[in-house]
Amino acid sequence: MQVINLINKFNTLLVLILRHIAIWILAAMMFLTAADVCLRYIFNSPVSGSFELIEYMMALAVPFSIVFCAKEGAHVQVDILLDHTGKRFRSFIRFAGNIISLLLFSIIAWQSCIYVTEEHASKLTSSVLYIPVYPFIGALAAAFIILSLLTLAEIIYYLTGKGKWSR
Repeated sequence: MQVINLINKFNTLLVLILRHIAIWILAAMMFLTAADVCLRYIFNSPVSGSFELIEYMMALAVPFSIVFCAKEGAHVQVDILLDHTGKRFRSFIRFAGNIISLLLFSIIAWQSCIYVTEEHASKLTSSVLYIPVYPFIGALAAAFIILSLLTLAEIIYYLTGKGKWSR
């Protein structure tokens, strides 16, 4: 039981950190876009490389937000069929969904780790600002590793009968 509580505290801390990073990135994206538009139309001089910066920021904000949504159980789901079934069947479907999700998230994390090493070796950079690509792929890999840990924790909760489903 102490291991489960420790895992839950660790996951909560990781999700909290990623959530705050995603919030600040979204704020930076908003201000950069507003500055780019204002400078473009008022002074006819846009922010150089703003499109690249927004793309890279989005590559960080989306996976970090997905991790937060998974922890909070805030993903959109349609329960038209499951609403008319028993509680045990719904639990089984959620359990099976978590097993499939764990497999998918683990494969994405694994392949992203491989992709990071390939991009680091190739020294690929962006075309305007020459920003290396591999750190952003590494952040994606880290987000999916954390998402895999969250899903694994939820599966462990289900198997031990100690926790509740977040959805």
